[in-house]
Amino acid sequence: MKKKTILGIILLVVLLLTFSGCGNSAPAVNENIEELKDVVIETDDAARVIAVKLYSSSLINSTTSSPSDEYDKYEGKKVNGSKYTDADTSNYYCTIYRFENNADATDFANYLSAEKNINCIVAGNILETLDGNFSEERITAYKDSLISSIKDISQKQEEDKVREAQVNDIKSLTGSPLVDAKNKIQNYGYTATYFHAQTGLDFTSTLSIYTDDELSKWVVTEVKSIDENKKTVQLSVNTAENIANNEAAAAAKTALESKLDPSYAWQAVEKYGDIQYPYGFKLHWIMGQLAQEPKDENTWFLKATVTVKNQYGTKLDGVCEAYVSGTTDNPQVTGFTVY
Repeated sequence: MKKKTILGIILLVVLLLTFSGCGNSAPAVNENIEELKDVVIETDDAARVIAVKLYSSSLINSTTSSPSDEYDKYEGKKVNGSKYTDADTSNYYCTIYRFENNADATDFANYLSAEKNINCIVAGNILETLDGNFSEERITAYKDSLISSIKDISQKQEEDKVREAQVNDIKSLTGSPLVDAKNKIQNYGYTATYFHAQTGLDFTSTLSIYTDDELSKWVVTEVKSIDENKKTVQLSVNTAENIANNEAAAAAKTALESKLDPSYAWQAVEKYGDIQYPYGFKLHWIMGQLAQEPKDENTWFLKATVTVKNQYGTKLDGVCEAYVSGTTDNPQVTGFTVY
């Protein structure tokens, strides 16, 4: 009877050691993967990506996680991870933690392995814990899967950084010589469509036959759009000469507007027209305006449709062109034509 009792106790102890989920019967493994110690995984879904690979390797029974056990870290901080159930043993668990750096991951691994006898594998700032009496072969399988995941995530992370840097570089091409912009876009593997800044027309085909000397006269005026998925970009371009002329015209217009308000210039043309066509002169300078441009910084060139009436009351439609100088207080019509 005593023999049976002793055997029963021994069997019970063996079963408890085998199926207990509270740590290991042997000293815990605590390994820091040297080749990955400098890797910092930044993506928030790292645990999910790692879990997907663990699941595909038949190591966990689902990619659905539960909250990790709460352990007091240092200075009273709580550390939270994603907990998954082992595929072979339902009360064995794998938990994934992401820290800011390798040192924090290592510190917590040291705590768990020493104080809780939980197996720990550190890969960069990622800690994988294995709570249960896992075999050496099973631990190695978890470690290999983790290493593979970290390498994949790290590679994608670096590729994303390169892609982001390229996109930002392309976005900053406004003002760059077209030759430089074109070479950079091609080197990044993007396809560009070029639009003439003044006409808005697709200028890609025309530019494609230009030599580098001809292209050197052109500048990127705007990055209109960029699609990093399709790797396409649309740019507005213009010649440096046109840009200089436009800037000069804009400066002249600003100077002229401050000296002679264009609405007063139009009114001066109306008064002048009334004198030239006493039987009727209607200048359509609001609805029929055709031009309002500075001839220079002192003179407006104005053009609009007009209706005149002769002495017989007959109305004739035409176009009026005029040049107006002077100031807002004293505008002077210096040129006037109706046709």
